[in-house]
Amino acid sequence: MSENVGGFAYVILQDGKEIKRFSQKVEHETNNRAEIKAIMEGVFSLPNGCSVIVYSDSQYALGVLSGGYKAKKNTDLVFRYKAEVRRRNLRVTYKWVRGHNGNEWNEICDALCTEVAGVDLNPHRKEKKSSVSSLSDEELTNLLSEVMEEIERRGL
Repeated sequence: MSENVGGFAYVILQDGKEIKRFSQKVEHETNNRAEIKAIMEGVFSLPNGCSVIVYSDSQYALGVLSGGYKAKKNTDLVFRYKAEVRRRNLRVTYKWVRGHNGNEWNEICDALCTEVAGVDLNPHRKEKKSSVSSLSDEELTNLLSEVMEEIERRGL
């Protein structure tokens, strides 16, 4: 984050339609803490007992919140998140998306963060066209999974 100022944001979708969006400015926080806070705030705004798929471009946040990585920092947030998910009986699935790569909702969250922070959080970002050939095996697998889910959802 630039100059100790940043933001976090989330968008909640239900059946492909946006039902809520939220952003908040943060100061003197690391980008990892902001990423975790975005997921926490979004998940905590959901009703008890629900199922949710969390998409994020932060492999770190997804890893520590899902238990895939052992948290060495930000343990206060991770502990609070896991306790609240258990207490509220939330069923959470985590999926990584490449940041700054044309994912509509990821780009919206990025724009919300920039807007709330009041500074360009990506000053070195260069616009580029993404190509399937530039994706990793994991990204291709995730993309195929998303396409298959969408085909099934549409009954095609």
